[in-house]
Amino acid sequence: ESPAPAERFYEKCPSARVAEHIRAFASRHEEMEVDRPLADTLEGPVPLTMNLIGNSLSLYWQARGVADMVGAAFVSSSGHGLAGAFIDFLPRAVASSGAW
Repeated sequence: ESPAPAERFYEKCPSARVAEHIRAFASRHEEMEVDRPLADTLEGPVPLTMNLIGNSLSLYWQARGVADMVGAAFVSSSGHGLAGAFIDFLPRAVASSGAW
């Protein structure tokens, strides 16, 4: 069963709904939580190659930054072991900072 989209996040940031590189997921108990972040988890990309690395890293850091700003965890399953460079060392999972 895949997690539900974080509708509260998409209401505040409608352009993210059509973005192909950020997906926001809600907590399983979103309706019951009174004081909660806009999303439980944000999924974003990790570069797959060194081609156009600046552009690819921008998408990665945008997703990481948005996750931090809304108090969500960041996850990514892409790019691991494919680049053979520093990209392999970028975190694929970062816990929520709880700073929202």
